[in-house]
Amino acid sequence: MHTLTLTPREAARLLAETHGLKASEPLVPLGSELASTFHATIGAREVAVKLQASSPKELAVQRWRAAVASRLSAQGHPVPSTLPARDGTIVGTITHNGGEVAITVSEWIAGTPYGELGEQLDTVAFGHALGSAAARLQATLVGAQRPPRPIQHPWAAHTTAETITAHLPGSQMPQSPRLRRAHSISWRAS
Repeated sequence: MHTLTLTPREAARLLAETHGLKASEPLVPLGSELASTFHATIGAREVAVKLQASSPKELAVQRWRAAVASRLSAQGHPVPSTLPARDGTIVGTITHNGGEVAITVSEWIAGTPYGELGEQLDTVAFGHALGSAAARLQATLVGAQRPPRPIQHPWAAHTTAETITAHLPGSQMPQSPRLRRAHSISWRAS
């Protein structure tokens, strides 16, 4: 699958077509390896929008992921709910520049990124809360439908070295000491 890079204007147009949602402000880009992701404000509602290159094989996985997230949200887990597309599907699809694009829209959950908490973070309490949430998620997921095909994440520990190598040429900071160190460590570990 290839990386999909869209401008906020392109993403807003596709979002309006698939979900009937018109952003009241320009979409704010977020980071992602393969998709174009944005924070959007729709009236008083805030949402996350993920636009990803797709195919029939990939769409099955994208819909499976969204269905799992919806199930978790419906059962009270701290997972954002997913907004359906105009056609009622959990993941909208559209053709853009000759390729299929899957669009997932979910409620925005506000919070502070873990890395920004610094000294205000009570690591013991955080570890307890994280472990408790993980245990509840695991218990809920025991009966969940299996993915439609085997899935590997590019940042899985056993493929980290290859992932970093693949991303080095496109990096804004290919000579970054931290990036080079991570690459070096991941090759020794694999």
